[in-house]
Amino acid sequence: MSQDNLACMLQLSERMTSTSNTALEMAARAGYLAKSVVYGAVGAIALHAALAAGGEAEGSAGALRVLVDQPFGQILVVLIGVGLLGYASWKVYAAATDAEAHGSEAEGLLSRGGMAVSGVIHIALALYAFTLIGGGGGSGMGTSGFGPTLSMLAGGAVGVFGLVEIFRAMTDRYVQNWQTSEMSETEKVWGKRAARLGLSARGIVFITIAILMISSGSTDAGTSEALAALSRQSFGTTLLAMVSLGLIAYAIYCAVDCRYREFRA
Repeated sequence: MSQDNLACMLQLSERMTSTSNTALEMAARAGYLAKSVVYGAVGAIALHAALAAGGEAEGSAGALRVLVDQPFGQILVVLIGVGLLGYASWKVYAAATDAEAHGSEAEGLLSRGGMAVSGVIHIALALYAFTLIGGGGGSGMGTSGFGPTLSMLAGGAVGVFGLVEIFRAMTDRYVQNWQTSEMSETEKVWGKRAARLGLSARGIVFITIAILMISSGSTDAGTSEALAALSRQSFGTTLLAMVSLGLIAYAIYCAVDCRYREFRA
């Protein structure tokens, strides 16, 4: 093989890799936008439930069911489903290749494992979105209990994830993934505020889910059950409203990630 042919093959390989990375980045950005829409809907529905007597909070699946019934809802839910698949693809890829440089130590492997699990969960949510088109989907994604021992393990894992979200909110680690040189000072300030509030609210929801899993001995607990449990506490309406606003802030944080996150694919 001549040097010219070898150089041509290397150049073609670099172009293919660049094209693949660009496509993955576009898919990931679409995924963060889809997450923004879903969490915005979850927060808005929960806020309405807090402010309106007799209202009922919904999780991600419930929010999709609400969205599909809106004008042009089926088109919107299809786009959300496609976006969620893009997000899942990025998470699985980043976990497998360590694209975000978490490393191979215990902490890094734990982070990468969490990314892989997040990818699988969002694949399930995307598939559920597709089943809603044409009137399918039922009332939920169909979780089932696995018995007290496994429920405690699952609850413990969910609780740890919730604590990690709160830790991220307190330490501003998410800023490391932003292209801050492209952000205005106003965007930086409000992006941080949205991230702190949003990640904290999401952490509270996951910790509540963990408590429900462990106390009930079942994995049949999700965001809607957690929000309902929060609303039953003392000052539950106020607490639910605050968490709802936090979830809306998380949607804004996802939108910031969509626009300014740096993907090291």
